[in-house]
Amino acid sequence: MSKDKVYKIITAVFMIVLGVLIAINGGGAAIDLYFGIVIMVAGVSVLVLDIINLANTKHLSLLLTGLSFALISVSAGLLSHWLSFAVIIGIAIFALIGFGGALIMHGVYLIVKRNIVYGIIEAVLGVLSVTFTILFLTVPEFQTAFWIILGITVIVYGVLYLLSVFIDFDKVK
Repeated sequence: MSKDKVYKIITAVFMIVLGVLIAINGGGAAIDLYFGIVIMVAGVSVLVLDIINLANTKHLSLLLTGLSFALISVSAGLLSHWLSFAVIIGIAIFALIGFGGALIMHGVYLIVKRNIVYGIIEAVLGVLSVTFTILFLTVPEFQTAFWIILGITVIVYGVLYLLSVFIDFDKVK
């Protein structure tokens, strides 16, 4: 099995576990701890990749260096309770609309390119992202259900990502 497939499997399993934790715990201190650890691992991993890149090419990637330190800083904020996941979601909620729009556009693109199954799944996830974000912003009662729906959405996307390792969606029509 290639390194790329192993990386995708680890990422997919990680997304599924994270989705379950979000759906069960919702917002709060527990999710701050989970995301703090996850973001710290991601930041350190990116930093290690940057160091390996430096050793192999003798060039430092400012993008990877900046990303790794940004992730480590956000993680430190979450773990020290100076920052909360709810604040990050509040900031990123508008980005979810953009992400949903991008998923819709990419889903339509895949449908046009005759990859109907994967295209429909991406378009539906995009519509759900935009819809849930608008509901989050406009309906106060929806904010408690948002965490469960967000967790389920992350689980579904993780399962889809895991399936993409084993199924070539380009051949599924």
